[in-house]
Amino acid sequence: TISLSDHFDMLNSSKPACMKQLVEPKVPTAILCGHLQGGKYQTYIDLTTTRDFGGVSLRFVARIARQILPYKLFAALKDFGPRNPPIHVDLGIVASLELPSDGNLCTAIPEWTPAERHRVEVVMREWSRWEVDYIHGFVKSTKCLVKTKNSNGICNSCCEVSHDESLKHAIRKEIDKSFRKYVKQVYPKKNVD
Repeated sequence: TISLSDHFDMLNSSKPACMKQLVEPKVPTAILCGHLQGGKYQTYIDLTTTRDFGGVSLRFVARIARQILPYKLFAALKDFGPRNPPIHVDLGIVASLELPSDGNLCTAIPEWTPAERHRVEVVMREWSRWEVDYIHGFVKSTKCLVKTKNSNGICNSCCEVSHDESLKHAIRKEIDKSFRKYVKQVYPKKNVD
């Protein structure tokens, strides 16, 4: 029997040099996704407090928490307007007003039980679009494919997130906030008495 490499050698030996490249095409090998890092992403990573729920507003988290934990006596959300209409998301959960054995009535997030935090986090992960990894210094899509054959070393899901208008806005907002803080430190207002 003839091995595949022997077969290619026989084909290549009978072809002119310009045709030898056409016989055995090079298939790119999959590499680990490089995620979004460096430059503006590093600035965002250094400045933001966002970790797991990138692309989800705090207002939306508050609405979801009120639906998942209906037994807590949260303060009413205010200021519904044309930009913030009330939202009810069908989570497929039958809410009970009874206090579960693994819950409490505290409304402050640090005082929630681990089970309550977990219930909210499971739903919010489905809505979030990116995550910030402070330790390794990158932003990645919540749907990251882990491996890619793209020449830029970034998977398609992470590339999509890099074009997400919410992420772009979040980056600009953090950079602007940092710049304003810097200006206030360098050029403090002088008290005129």
